[in-house]
Amino acid sequence: SVILEPFRTHLKITIRATCFLRGFPQLLKEITYRKGGFAVKIKSLFIYPIKSCGATEVDALHFEPWGPRHDREYMIVDRDGNSLTQRDFPRLALIRAYLATNDLLIRFSEKITLALPLENPRAQLRRVTVWGDTVLAFDQGDIAARVFHEFLEAPCRLVQYQPQKYQRIRFSDTLGEKIFVSFADGYHLLVTTEESLADLNFRLKNPIPMDRFRPNVVLDGAGLPYEEDDWSVLRTPAGILRGGARCVRCATTTVDQITGQKDRNNELLRALAKYRRTPKGLVFGRNFLHPPEGILRKGDVVTAA
Repeated sequence: SVILEPFRTHLKITIRATCFLRGFPQLLKEITYRKGGFAVKIKSLFIYPIKSCGATEVDALHFEPWGPRHDREYMIVDRDGNSLTQRDFPRLALIRAYLATNDLLIRFSEKITLALPLENPRAQLRRVTVWGDTVLAFDQGDIAARVFHEFLEAPCRLVQYQPQKYQRIRFSDTLGEKIFVSFADGYHLLVTTEESLADLNFRLKNPIPMDRFRPNVVLDGAGLPYEEDDWSVLRTPAGILRGGARCVRCATTTVDQITGQKDRNNELLRALAKYRRTPKGLVFGRNFLHPPEGILRKGDVVTAA
């Protein structure tokens, strides 16, 4: 049954439904709609200072014109300057980067931590390529290169993005516009919801945590799974986030972000293939663009529409 109770003064509708959700009972689900959308809450926020390495949970995202501050600011490249990812080097998941006052602290293990200055005037320029885009970035030196080489057992270099001098511009077919972006794949933010993960885990023999999808923003309270597919905007205290393409998932989702080991059975991707296939691939989560400035905080209430 569905009961609609209009509240003219508060422009609020509560929908109570007894329904069956994706094959299992969802009793008396309540979704609270507000004018122009409905409210969801930010459960957690993440940045990834080094592209394809481990996540760093934060209390707030500080928006820059090219993405959240320090998100995908660094990248590991091979001898030819091509980006390395967990698809080929799953041990990248074990590398964690943290921001200190003036340094980037990179932890490889309990015994090995590397400290690099966030600003290095002596850094040399290196031409690098990510997702077909070639840009100039600052090489972080031979010591960093040697530590990464030994850990990954492959020749590589660490580079830093310099948006003030060497901008990377992507084009969004979904939005029909150019995007100023860091070393991220193509958008500023990846947004996921707890409801979508719960629905996926119901289909898996071995449930997975949200970190497999490497989101920036995790929302709770969407009511139904995959609601994010249809959101055009998210109205936040930091401004309006505009919805871009749904996120096409790759083999990185098969890497355990704690152990750095791949699931060779590909259970997650096989499950998504049964019901989340699109012409562009298997999708989970939604990409968004944020304003050039603002602060998004854990616990903020967001209105989706």
